[in-house]
Amino acid sequence: MYAWSRIASVAPISEESSAPVAQGAAGGAPALSGHAEVLTPLRGLGSTVQFPSGAVIFKERDHASAIYRVVSGGVALSRSADGRRRIVDFRFAGEFFGAVHRPEYSTRAEATSDCVLLSYPRGYIDIMFEELPQFRHTITRLLAEPVQTGSRVAECQTARERVVDFLASLSGRIARWDETNLPLSCDDIADRLDLSPVAVDFALRALESGASRLG
Repeated sequence: MYAWSRIASVAPISEESSAPVAQGAAGGAPALSGHAEVLTPLRGLGSTVQFPSGAVIFKERDHASAIYRVVSGGVALSRSADGRRRIVDFRFAGEFFGAVHRPEYSTRAEATSDCVLLSYPRGYIDIMFEELPQFRHTITRLLAEPVQTGSRVAECQTARERVVDFLASLSGRIARWDETNLPLSCDDIADRLDLSPVAVDFALRALESGASRLG
């Protein structure tokens, strides 16, 4: 794994994205500021589950029996395309994933690092949908929010530039000041950015090396 705190110190982070993220009570997960209508009804209903890196949390077309909130670690959401896995999204601490408007999951969820999740049964969620319209609206949006991989990514960019843009898009979602590893592998990032794992590894090691020189 790569030291996120070191890499992020070199990647060009915007002033807006580098603002401190408030820490919540659930294992250091970022607080969902302004979303009390979601967190309050869910309080006490989640069961803590743990998955080792690489574990499958659910598969495409599995029965959507629960939604999840990440407490720590990372999760990749992917779909099958042309016989191979294509990552379409990531989730990190404080963020939700799952399905609420369909009986089956539309993606496959895998742990990109050792992770801890809170699992909320769909039965509870469906009841709250009927009783709390604002909860329904907000949780639907939170489940659907995609990872922004950087609006400047273009075909003419080098692999390093694409990786840097991707990392910059994650700042604010991963606590930069936390001395932890980046909860993604080379393969995960390469899949998301349509690059080779070797190119991603080279770019990340170059960023770490740059951080060492700056230090």
